[in-house]
Amino acid sequence: MERYDPAIQSCPFGLLCGMSLTALALFVMALLLFG
Repeated sequence: MERYDPAIQSCPFGLLCGMSLTALALFVMALLLFG
């Protein structure tokens, strides 16, 4: 069960990177709505 994916090694915060991209998209949509 101890498997280390190359993607996780290259980006330890892979999930955080994905969440930040989603947050950025939501931020842009909020600017378009309330801008």
